[in-house]
Amino acid sequence: QGRDALGILPTGGGKSLVYQLASLYLPRPVVVVTPLISLAEDQTDKLEARKVAATRLDSSLCAAETRAATSAIAGGKLELVYVTPERLQNPDFMALLRRHGCSLFVVDEAHCVSPWGHDFRPAYSQLGAPAESLGRPPILALTATATADVERDITDALGLRNASRVLLEELLSRVRKGRWWH
Repeated sequence: QGRDALGILPTGGGKSLVYQLASLYLPRPVVVVTPLISLAEDQTDKLEARKVAATRLDSSLCAAETRAATSAIAGGKLELVYVTPERLQNPDFMALLRRHGCSLFVVDEAHCVSPWGHDFRPAYSQLGAPAESLGRPPILALTATATADVERDITDALGLRNASRVLLEELLSRVRKGRWWH
């Protein structure tokens, strides 16, 4: 529906599938912000094996791999672009993303936004600005767990607007009742 959303689903609960499936139907790439380089590498490898156009940009890439990823973004044929939050602080990279658009801005491991979380990363607390710079596409914030304070931090830091809040238990309950689409 084009609304922002906060999804709290346990590890293995299908968080990645939500945005990967959506990317196949959206007109412009889905930008996925993740602190987990190994997860981004694993997911892009699996997606590419299934002929889903995906790339990643992170500090583990050599210069040639970085150029190839940048070229793929510039080519405008990608469904998914995985980046670290620090990459979004690069003005040239942001200009490249703006030129090709973004249908959905995903913040994986969104609890990293909060200084309450044990995984706090300063670049995460500044992700609202890159989303605005990209034309303010819908934002999907995903995490496995979040206290009420952390949920509030996520909502505030990312500037979530009228966000749907999805908990796995509630979603499963709706599915069992045949009302999963509400």
